Amino acid sequence: MVPIASGEIAEDLAQYLVDSEQQRCALAAAVALNTDGTVAAAGAFLIQALPLISDETVELLERNIKELPSLTDMLKEGKSCTDITNMLLRDIGASPGAEETTP
Repeated sequence: MVPIASGEIAEDLAQYLVDSEQQRCALAAAVALNTDGTVAAAGAFLIQALPLISDETVELLERNIKELPSLTDMLKEGKSCTDITNMLLRDIGASPGAEETTP
């Protein structure tokens, strides 16, 4: 059992993954509300480090996460999953998902 650390869902889940599962990760979750209290947008991301990840890749991911605007702000601006993924993976040499090609 892992105690609640902060009361913030993303922070507590990330702490659980580190403490209980021994997995290094970055996790963010956000909800953007309309003025009437309804949900305008919601989203989250989870990045888990695989066992053979290089120190350089970890440093790039940490840099990209630190430079990332708040997830709530990105949702309010209408950023897509692809937009956010591209910002997270900048300079790493990875691309999200498979590319679509036409015959």
